[in-house]
Amino acid sequence: MSTQHLSVARPAGSDAEPRVLSLALTCGPITVIELSGDVDMSTAHLITELVTRVSEKHPSQVILDMTEVSFFCAAGITALLHAHGTIKDAGGELLLRHPSTITMRILTTTGTAAIFPIDRHSVPRNRKRDLI
Repeated sequence: MSTQHLSVARPAGSDAEPRVLSLALTCGPITVIELSGDVDMSTAHLITELVTRVSEKHPSQVILDMTEVSFFCAAGITALLHAHGTIKDAGGELLLRHPSTITMRILTTTGTAAIFPIDRHSVPRNRKRDLI
């Protein structure tokens, strides 16, 4: 199993945290993409691009671990819908693992939660991440 990390930061001079979104990709029998940070119009394309690359391997299942997503908006919904279609077209299934409270609120409010299989099993709160 191999893990790759990608991180996007805000431009210099911003008052926000330096890291905006981190993605960790673990390839194996099941592909897992861990998201940490903000999913907004400046970062959502990273999910789309990574899922598109992953789909080229025709995985049977791709899990988006959304436990540590701190911000989620319409651009995130668009990215998830695209990811869902891309993985389905490649013959696989997309599963959302433990979406954060804000993510579930937006998905539920927009009526899109029913589109995605969701794994709500609890995740240890003190789980450490090795993200850039």
